Amino acid sequence: MPVGPAISLPYHGDSVSERLTTQSHLINEWISLYQDGSSTTKIAGQYHVGASTVGRHLRRHIQLRDRISASIIASTKFLKESFSGDLCEGAFIAGFVEDCHVRHSGRLKEVSLSTTHPAMVRLFRSLFANYGHVTDLPHFEGLHGYYQYIMTVYLDLSFEPIVTKTDHVPQWIPFHRDDPLFQSYLSGLVAAEGCILLYDNHGRTDTALTITLKKRGLLQQLSSIVGGRIYEVQRASRLVVYGKAGKILMGELNILHAEKVEKVRLVIDHIGKPWCHVEPLWDELRVKIKKTVLEYKESARSDYFEKHGFFHHKDKSLTRAK
Repeated sequence: MPVGPAISLPYHGDSVSERLTTQSHLINEWISLYQDGSSTTKIAGQYHVGASTVGRHLRRHIQLRDRISASIIASTKFLKESFSGDLCEGAFIAGFVEDCHVRHSGRLKEVSLSTTHPAMVRLFRSLFANYGHVTDLPHFEGLHGYYQYIMTVYLDLSFEPIVTKTDHVPQWIPFHRDDPLFQSYLSGLVAAEGCILLYDNHGRTDTALTITLKKRGLLQQLSSIVGGRIYEVQRASRLVVYGKAGKILMGELNILHAEKVEKVRLVIDHIGKPWCHVEPLWDELRVKIKKTVLEYKESARSDYFEKHGFFHHKDKSLTRAK
């Protein structure tokens, strides 16, 4: 639950430049993002083009910051607090950032994610707002065609050992299921990349807790501690802990993601009960979450127009309106 492109443009050198030359609205988006503090590298990643392409087109319209100036601005514009030293808090963040894009930005660590879930936005703010200025920019995800928000925070380098991602469980996290640091780490990982399921198992309510990552080694380590089975899914691996074992594991975690907390409450209260009694409650919760997501996408769409003065040219609702 560990970051979205605005338009699907493969990088093909001059052919990309030629197309961008005719898409002034796209350049206007880049200018607006750059003037709001985004780097050419970050913009390039969002739009699936090369950073040099972004820089070349921006220079035709505005003067770019040099690297030193950009670093100083990012470091001093807003107060950055050092990490508190609370290792349980750090462990949760270490799991959570699996759903984030993390990179060096001058003297800081930039952490960002894209989402359409207000619960994820609230969680991101609760984790980082005390340490740096959190921004939320409206963005169009071009591959699947919807609006979303990109959350970003710049953190003091004291966060480096916490937000540095590896292919395995961080070495400073104990490999003991009942250890508070391991439980916090797993809680953050489930908040970011986990899924809570309820389903009909021969007329009775059953459950599963899943974690999906492109890191099979990490999932194997987790499985050795909490059990479950690992499956290969499209371009990733998935750890699944079924039934009562999943319920017990959920009860040991403090996930903090409001939507998933509600799902866990349903699991703990209703596993094993007749599915015909539980299914309406499960459907009601899913409909409520879907409604908040659709409303949040529409909010991102409105904010996108307010920011740029136009809707994205791939917005299918523009075609339907004609």
